[in-house]
Amino acid sequence: MENNSVSIFYSYSHKDEKLRDDLETHLSLLLRKGLISSWHDRCISAGQEWATEIDNNIRSADIILLLVSSDFIASEYCYGKELAIAIDNHEANKSIVIPVILRPTDWEGAPFAKLQALPADAKAVTSWSNYDEAWLNVVKGIKKSITQRIELKNRMKKSTGLRSMNDLLERFVDKFEHQNNSESECLISGLETGITDLDMLIDGLHSSQLITIASRPNMGKGDLALNIATHAALSNKLPVAYFTMTMTAEQLTQRLVSSVSSIDSYSLSRATLDDDQWARTSASIGLLLESPLYIDESIFSTVEELRKKCIELYSVQKLKLVVIDSIQHLNPSNSIQGNVTISIPKQLKNLARELNIPIIITSSVPIEIEKRVCKRPILSDLSECHELEDFSDTVLFIYRGEVYNEDSDKLGQAELIIAKEMSNKLGIVTVNYNSNNYNFRTYEKNKR
Repeated sequence: MENNSVSIFYSYSHKDEKLRDDLETHLSLLLRKGLISSWHDRCISAGQEWATEIDNNIRSADIILLLVSSDFIASEYCYGKELAIAIDNHEANKSIVIPVILRPTDWEGAPFAKLQALPADAKAVTSWSNYDEAWLNVVKGIKKSITQRIELKNRMKKSTGLRSMNDLLERFVDKFEHQNNSESECLISGLETGITDLDMLIDGLHSSQLITIASRPNMGKGDLALNIATHAALSNKLPVAYFTMTMTAEQLTQRLVSSVSSIDSYSLSRATLDDDQWARTSASIGLLLESPLYIDESIFSTVEELRKKCIELYSVQKLKLVVIDSIQHLNPSNSIQGNVTISIPKQLKNLARELNIPIIITSSVPIEIEKRVCKRPILSDLSECHELEDFSDTVLFIYRGEVYNEDSDKLGQAELIIAKEMSNKLGIVTVNYNSNNYNFRTYEKNKR
């Protein structure tokens, strides 16, 4: 199968064969364009073993359409066997499973009930006053999944196989010449963080990289991650997905407005603002309304749930950055290689490579650091964090002396400690940090 097309498997009851034929008719343009190939049990030729053919085709399908009706649910083969294979394939990301509700029936609690069904609002096709409108709605939904599946297959194709030095060096030279010919003296090749000194040291955030921001509590790791996400979405208009598992979306929204407007959160939460602050608040809300920043507040998401959301957003908005705050609240997916469960950091690194975008995660540093005289984190402090050190391309620690000493002469300052970086550009970047409006900024002397 070419990677510009997908295979579709119909799982249905023979009592719904007429409705299946109607759906095939409405998908005929996609078939003519070569975007899809379709298979159902009526494609079995004389002399073939029907059970084997069904099993082989459903397991290899890119998209599995469950044509749901009371007869589908009553069918021992459809509901008992085909559905089990379909759900397994879906959870393993081998296929996209789409329930298409043909006739009104009770499917609450079915294994596919958690999946997005078609037509819109899961209104059965036969309940529409105009069947053609119902099928058009179904086809539009299937087309979105086809686009998503084709893009995923193409990314998988690009990321596998041996590549010649001719191909690799050609890409390197193109990138090198682009930078050399640029008029900008401060050009970085990666995605900007918004902190100039940090960008110059690490050359920005690069595609396929897993970047860890780690610290003890109250150092501002979540704020730094949010600042980077906001800079990408507002300044560069890049689609960003921000997963917060420590705050509600409403709490995070208030932080965003506080950060963008540079108004302290206390005043903002109580609406005790002067005319200038009201104007800045209004302007900040306008900027955020136009930004391609997407917030997810799911609690205890698994990596697999998160991955599906990222792929869906990538297919629609060409996602450029993912931020996850924090990794300690993620549950491992049932992802296994051999007999070994794949760690969360490895799964996230795989996702960064799959989407070819940077992923930022925040992590806590174990409490044992508090027993040391020098409380600046070091790379070995992550040794207990389940391979986080191994699979992170960049590890950035945050240290603020004023957290431990309120009389510190470095109030309003923070150290960004680059403990690991692919080009071995290690060092410390001093920045300004205002905990009242959650902002990290490029360092300016005597500024808080």
